[in-house]
Amino acid sequence: MLVARRLGSDPPKHANRHFAYLGFRWETGSEVARFIHTEFMALGIHTYFDLRHIRAAEFDKKMLDEIERAANFILILGPGALDRCEDSADWLRQEIAHAIRTERNLVPILKPGFHFPTPLLPPDIAELPRYNCVHYAPDYMDATLEKLLAFCSITRPPSPAV
Repeated sequence: MLVARRLGSDPPKHANRHFAYLGFRWETGSEVARFIHTEFMALGIHTYFDLRHIRAAEFDKKMLDEIERAANFILILGPGALDRCEDSADWLRQEIAHAIRTERNLVPILKPGFHFPTPLLPPDIAELPRYNCVHYAPDYMDATLEKLLAFCSITRPPSPAV
């Protein structure tokens, strides 16, 4: 499997090791994105989570800059999430392509029912199926979070003594 950044290696140049970008489609990934955002923030890990729909004119600069700031690009893939990626103007495709191009630590989270589309993905994101991924299981959210933290090379701070 491909890993954009090997576990334990230095974060990408100019990236914040404790910053993660959440890429997803609203209709299939927003609830998982909210869960990750909430859990990461509780751990002191800043996440870029687009709570407001950024206007198209702002997309290129704002989103791509945020991806470059992040060491980790967490991609939430629900059923049909990549179906519109044939369009080179598709926002999610642009986010994924930029994460690959700038060598972010890309961690796909596969929700139940997700399948990579056939035929193959466009060339700029064609390697996506080869990345290590986390399978999201709603009944095992803690295990999903632990695996995600490990793939992002983030150690959970110790719990305070009781």
